Amino acid sequence: MLALLEPAGNRLAEFLWGGAELGGRPRLIAHRGAWDADGITENTMPAFERAAALGCEGIEFDVRLTADEVPVILHDPDLRRVAGARARIEDLTYFEARRIFPQLASFSRVITAWGGRLHLMIELKSHRRLARMVRIVQQHLGCLEPKRDYHLLILEPAQLEAIPARLWPAVVAVGTAGMASRSRLARRAGLAGIAGPLWFCSQNLIDAHRRSGQWVGTGFVTHRGVCHRELRRGAEFVFTNVPGQILEGQTLGKLQCGHC
Repeated sequence: MLALLEPAGNRLAEFLWGGAELGGRPRLIAHRGAWDADGITENTMPAFERAAALGCEGIEFDVRLTADEVPVILHDPDLRRVAGARARIEDLTYFEARRIFPQLASFSRVITAWGGRLHLMIELKSHRRLARMVRIVQQHLGCLEPKRDYHLLILEPAQLEAIPARLWPAVVAVGTAGMASRSRLARRAGLAGIAGPLWFCSQNLIDAHRRSGQWVGTGFVTHRGVCHRELRRGAEFVFTNVPGQILEGQTLGKLQCGHC
């Protein structure tokens, strides 16, 4: 259903606010990097390099564990969409996965390249070894400061149990529909904030979290005017699948849809 709602929501937002240029520079986050042009694959080093070159504030990416417990950057549980292979990443060693999908990046490589240079929005994918993955990820993040350099994104409230309480102020609860449950979780647990579709993040919701010292991130924006409108509304971060269209001022082509 979200796949149907998102393009329609973006079109409505662009119709209402697409011409607005409101000043300031939004903190734009390239969702899975900048993969909207030039045949670049999502969640790969070229996608992150292009996001940096465009001037994005940060990048969002997904982390999963291989069979030999190497955290890697991959959205789906298998390699079918990016490499045409049905093998699940949790059943492959890192080197086996790299043979199938040579662009697969390890978490450590991304942190070494972009830690401290780009703000890192790290989505922890649900995994039967999630607590173990969190401990491994923490080891790689040791040189970075939570909140200042990175945030941890969770889609399921139960994931919070696998994250040490001392890191909760750097955790963001992400929603893909109604945001009320994520808002309650963020306030109750003292999280950094929430993030979700812009048409579900009302002005009252943004204002309430800002008064609580938390932030709200919105997405997925496909037009510069909408991006600036989110800045004026008080969104701390704006997520997009098409940073080139926003930062380079390109004419919008086909609207792209992405899921957290």
